[in-house]
Amino acid sequence: MLHAEPETDTGTDPAELHALVRQHGTGTLPAELLTRLHEERTATRDPFLIDYLDGVLSASGAQLGMLLLERVRTAAALSAEEMATLLVADVVAHERTGDEHRRRVRHALRFVAVATGTPLADIDPPAFPDGPAEPWFERTVTAADGDEFALVRVLQAREMLFTVLADDVRAATLAVRDGRPDEAAELIAHATTMFDRATMLSRVVAIPLAGDVRSERYERFAAACGPLGTRLGEARPDTLAGSVAADPESELVPALDLLDEARRRWAGRLAADAARVPAAVAAA
Repeated sequence: MLHAEPETDTGTDPAELHALVRQHGTGTLPAELLTRLHEERTATRDPFLIDYLDGVLSASGAQLGMLLLERVRTAAALSAEEMATLLVADVVAHERTGDEHRRRVRHALRFVAVATGTPLADIDPPAFPDGPAEPWFERTVTAADGDEFALVRVLQAREMLFTVLADDVRAATLAVRDGRPDEAAELIAHATTMFDRATMLSRVVAIPLAGDVRSERYERFAAACGPLGTRLGEARPDTLAGSVAADPESELVPALDLLDEARRRWAGRLAADAARVPAAVAAA
């Protein structure tokens, strides 16, 4: 097996490897070390390390590291909504050492307060739970810079919210088909809340528009939901919108209107951010 230079030789210690990745950046790791990492990726049976190395070695540089993030979430038995809260809480933990980003911390704390149902004055941001996945949670972001770190964490949190959105919409569609309108209404209301929280994330850090264009999870939601508002009648019958539109007298139409309004608020905020932020972070 090839060996890296002594100063970059991490052995098989994931913590040291992560420190090197943060120091050099995924695009500037020494070529010999990259060769070794490919070999270790083939040899290892550690599922966490496999997902981490897949991210580091990917062409995109794995800024969002969603494969590892999902494995960490599953191992810790966390819902996507809970993970979103922990990701934003991690922004607070990362920024609390200085006063440079007090506004960012304030908005992150507000997000956590709303997500946990805790008064802002009493909020104590939760930490990732103890267990085998805990050390890997830190490694789900390779950025060391404060601004980039916050952006990646916020984009990861938004992907978690989009996961909840898609799940809510699919479950609501089944509820409509099974004649359970009250359950469907609750699910649609919850999805509306997720869009409102996604809008809150943009107050923590401005999100580049390209981040949404490349969001596969948002596309899953959009495909499962179908067109809303004035285009409701164009929806396919296998979507939530189509299932509701099949009954012109459905009491769920106002709920879908509220969902569409929340989506438009979020999209408007996203467009405003795009006008101010030239860079984009692509989902890995």
